[in-house]
Amino acid sequence: MRKTLWLGLGWVALALAAIGAVIPLLPTVPFVLLAACSFAHGSQRICDWFMGTRLYREHAEGVVTGRGITVRAKVRTCLMVTALLAVGFIAMRGSAHAQITIAVVWVAHMLFFAVKVPTLR
Repeated sequence: MRKTLWLGLGWVALALAAIGAVIPLLPTVPFVLLAACSFAHGSQRICDWFMGTRLYREHAEGVVTGRGITVRAKVRTCLMVTALLAVGFIAMRGSAHAQITIAVVWVAHMLFFAVKVPTLR
């Protein structure tokens, strides 16, 4: 049962990552990383297949291996996350707690990408 849930989450994340690769409003990298993690927990065979796909190699392999991602990918990911969190921030204008939470998540995301994810030149 647990492996089935991991695989289901992996397929949903993969679908969102594929959509995000085409539609610039949806960040790709977080969904590719979630899919990789989910497939690793759900099935070694599917995990191996996924890690061989172009989507994984282009968007997440550098982050997972510690090599890093391109400036373009980093900027695109940060802009999309900023845009999506801004929508949530504006929608929660009546709740200071929700806005503070969203702001903290945004700052953590920016710090993570600035400090922890190396940039390929």
